[in-house]
Amino acid sequence: VARDSKVIALASSRYSSAMKTVAILTIAFLPGTFVAVRTTTSISSFEIRVDGEIIGPHFWVYWVFAIPLTGLVLGIWEVWIRLILRKHGKED
Repeated sequence: VARDSKVIALASSRYSSAMKTVAILTIAFLPGTFVAVRTTTSISSFEIRVDGEIIGPHFWVYWVFAIPLTGLVLGIWEVWIRLILRKHGKED
């Protein structure tokens, strides 16, 4: 019984780590995706110009919103995780 419990605990730990990785990747890419969808029509140009450029002149707007928003979401997630761990008496 003890051996089976140890195997289940190790599998659960690996699964938890994998889910944490998926959550971090989602949190990292979701804000940028949201900003891209909301601003794509105003900052991109799908016409091929003479100089070969297809990115519009206002592409910098994407980065101005995407980077701080991603940082904000990651920061909120980190604080939330720490509060949960502290509530349960675990520090990671």
